[in-house]
Amino acid sequence: MKSREHRLTPEECHCNGFGTGTKFIFSPGESTMESFNLPTLDGLHLIPGLCEGVCLGAKALAGFPLWHN
Repeated sequence: MKSREHRLTPEECHCNGFGTGTKFIFSPGESTMESFNLPTLDGLHLIPGLCEGVCLGAKALAGFPLWHN
């Protein structure tokens, strides 16, 4: 993106930055926006990778299709 940023308006540059997330809530006849912050891992230990016994590819559970299934 750095090579294309000079083409953006100041408003577009602002939208491409990091900031508070926004949660959109839709209900019949009304829609609202709320600020949303992802939870932190304070005091927790992240274990990278997949859980033991996870099903992948053709063995994946219904409802979670992948391109290569």
